[in-house]
Amino acid sequence: MSGDKGNVEHLFIEPGDLVEGSFSLAGEEFFHLLKVKRARRGEEFTWSDGAGRTGRAVLKEVDGSKAVFTVLEIKEVRRRAPSLRLYQALPKAGKMDDIMRRCTEVGVDGFIPFASSRSVPGLRRYWSDQRRRRWERIVREAAKQSRRDFLPTITEPLTWEDCLDMLRGEELALLGWEGEGERRVFGALPEKAPGSVALVVGPEGGFSAHEVKELSEAGALPVTLGANVLRTENAGMVMAVLVGGFYGII
Repeated sequence: MSGDKGNVEHLFIEPGDLVEGSFSLAGEEFFHLLKVKRARRGEEFTWSDGAGRTGRAVLKEVDGSKAVFTVLEIKEVRRRAPSLRLYQALPKAGKMDDIMRRCTEVGVDGFIPFASSRSVPGLRRYWSDQRRRRWERIVREAAKQSRRDFLPTITEPLTWEDCLDMLRGEELALLGWEGEGERRVFGALPEKAPGSVALVVGPEGGFSAHEVKELSEAGALPVTLGANVLRTENAGMVMAVLVGGFYGII
């Protein structure tokens, strides 16, 4: 096995899977590991439980429809501040899939989708167990690819009113808005990292003037992302990179 960690496959397990120095993978994860990656006994992996424990493990055996691993190392890690939470107005079609994938890779820790006047209509029609499972799978795969220690959380899509209520409780919230001409992201960030930063992004067509007013009254600071107007599927990623780079967490 090469000592180059860049060539080591990363695994995610559930927090309760680690028992007496070993864990198992079954189902889709098992199939991917054995049939796609063609893993073999004795091969070493890195792993995370998505909740603060990480380390190394070796594939001990394949027992029927599951792979059994022996843990070589366990480390406790703490989430670095600030935690990044993306409030994303629901876009059309499959764009939310791309948003979650890209933003997971650049360090977003939580996704809060919500409805706005120009986003997709009908939360009840939009939200389903199938969509939730797909988003969870996308986030998990992106977290594996980028070797994250923590799995991002996904909130059930909120109504506009519930979104405003949740924003009022945020420590710091930044609203990416093409109508803001002065305040940049760096200018809105305190020197000492807050516990969390909320990033608010509109749908295709942006927010209405009334919505911007309500978001501002809820505590979100409008910021410009530059002279170019970004697509909704890129704006959250850019904001996350700017904030994460400012505080050195990416």
